[in-house]
Amino acid sequence: MSTRNRSKEFKKGIKAFIKHVESLESSDDGFIDEYVMIQEAQMENHRDSFSSMDVGKLEPNLKKNRYKDIVPYDEYRIVLGHSEGDECSDYINASKIKGVNGTVDYIASQGPLSGTVNDFWRMIWEYDVEIVFMACKLVEMKKIKCSQYWADVGSSIEFGNITVLTVSEQEIFAECIQRTFRVTDGNTVHNVTQLHYCGWPDHGIPKNPDDIRNIIGIMRSSKQNVKAPVLVHCSAGCGRTGTIIAIDYVWTLLENGKFDESFSLFDLICNLRKQRVSLVQTPGQYALVNKVLKSLCEEMLAKIASHTYENVQFSQEQSNDESIQQ
Repeated sequence: MSTRNRSKEFKKGIKAFIKHVESLESSDDGFIDEYVMIQEAQMENHRDSFSSMDVGKLEPNLKKNRYKDIVPYDEYRIVLGHSEGDECSDYINASKIKGVNGTVDYIASQGPLSGTVNDFWRMIWEYDVEIVFMACKLVEMKKIKCSQYWADVGSSIEFGNITVLTVSEQEIFAECIQRTFRVTDGNTVHNVTQLHYCGWPDHGIPKNPDDIRNIIGIMRSSKQNVKAPVLVHCSAGCGRTGTIIAIDYVWTLLENGKFDESFSLFDLICNLRKQRVSLVQTPGQYALVNKVLKSLCEEMLAKIASHTYENVQFSQEQSNDESIQQ
């Protein structure tokens, strides 16, 4: 397909998506109805034994799960290096999530427990993670949602063989903190950036939805190694985590020009849920994804109209519907 035709299909896809979101917004139950169908699709996958969760349900691993009903699929679980004498040391409650090109672009993880913080840092080290997006507070509604896995600025903590020094901490906008860590294992040093958003209640949506778009934009611009997966976590590693991943995924589709009328956010969320349960966990979160992406699409149309869309790269590789079905 020529560049001109791809551009036409791109614009048609954007307009179709905006129109669809507007139709959902105009209906009292539009987002709820679509979300219910997503839930039903996940239940059908479970009935059909789409993927097993055997490893996470082994007796030695049960204590490593923050919530008993949120366990990674065996096919997509993050596998850690074995520690000598511990057959289950390769387990952590985290999942590999495929990006636009079918590679593992994300790790969706639960917030570490006090007994899994060492494993959390092993995962960061072994998978060369450079960016961690934390979408929960340590304590919410008087309940511990995530164990603190960093020290105060200028201090360090040892997590097994790994030493983590907190180099800096700054509030980049209201309720969003950026921290930098110097991670050391022996003579090898690895730098990690954490983006910590504190304005997102569990099972809810942020007070200011623009914050999510802004911090995801910062996350995208902070990536240096495109091959390194971004680690996203909240408490369970599904609702808020899935919302972030879904927005970033479609943002990448838009920037790469891999967007046409065949695109379906419904299909994308269903596919993400085949890789980890309950990604995007509430109708409100599903509505948030739609609205943030609608805003991005409207901006993209404005750029196209003013001929300032140089960042859009019309790929001649697979189309977005092919990547969604991987």
